[in-house]
Amino acid sequence: MNYRFVAARDESSQVISASDPSTPLERTDHQIGRWRRQAFFAAASLIAACSYCPSIASAQDAAQDNTAQPVPERPKIRADRRSEEDWSVLADPRVAREPLDGLKYIPLDTAHPKMYLSLGVNLRERFELDHATFFGAASGESGQWILSRLEWHADLRLGDHVQLFTQFQNAVAPGKARLKPVDQDRLDVEQAFIGLTEPLGGGTLRLRLGRQVVAIEFQRFASVREGPNLRQSYDAALADYARGGWHVIGAYEQAVQTQDVHPFDDYSNHHLTLSGVKVQHRFSGSTQLSAYYANYRHDDAVFTSVTGNERRNIIDIAQVAPSRGLIGRSKA
Repeated sequence: MNYRFVAARDESSQVISASDPSTPLERTDHQIGRWRRQAFFAAASLIAACSYCPSIASAQDAAQDNTAQPVPERPKIRADRRSEEDWSVLADPRVAREPLDGLKYIPLDTAHPKMYLSLGVNLRERFELDHATFFGAASGESGQWILSRLEWHADLRLGDHVQLFTQFQNAVAPGKARLKPVDQDRLDVEQAFIGLTEPLGGGTLRLRLGRQVVAIEFQRFASVREGPNLRQSYDAALADYARGGWHVIGAYEQAVQTQDVHPFDDYSNHHLTLSGVKVQHRFSGSTQLSAYYANYRHDDAVFTSVTGNERRNIIDIAQVAPSRGLIGRSKA
């Protein structure tokens, strides 16, 4: 029995026959084994290369994706909305650093950038000059003084869902002879609340409970009171739900009565409350329709010449379409 093996080399062919005495069978087996090993190594190299290339491509794609992501912006600092600042953007090394960033963003878990502690301070110095004797200024109230307000806060974020915010205040009015209730409070809690955020029914539900600074609508009944030295805080429960173009807000608030007899002596005034609910729907672009109901209670309210219990039930319906020049409002 003859065995015939053909191997291609260059452009010629070589015939190896087991019957050929010049080509022993042992040599033929040795060459066959060598070719098989070479073929095996070539196939293994090809498979490894094919499996490695997608990994390289994936890594390159991921690098390109990271490079394509825009650099997050630093949050804007607003004195009356410090609790809304999100300093987790400082976890991105591409964000430009500024002095004291080490206090604005203190990471609690490097694997979760949204878990951090943020510290901040506000200082407002306001000089007032009052010599309007011909405008009814009472005797002894004329002069000049400084309204100084110092606030410091700690904002603890436990991921995207939990926020613990605390803010203290020190407000003094050096040089003012007759102090009003809104002029001085040397040490007290301005804000201390817990906020929860959860996805619900295809939308987002936000809850906030505790002492806080709240501005509602045109701030006629619930105002931040930024002008005087002391802001107006409220012990409040707020609920906010947004889904698509719908937005529903519910609130119950009791005004905080400020005092300056002892540290931390401010108290919740249940004689001055505001509660209500607002529903808002955005149709398209900037066109929106909103309606709200509010109940305002003020016991022993003092007017020009009378004192009594003030009760108000407010119903407001508004449609806003700036692109069409339409702003309509109905209030009862």
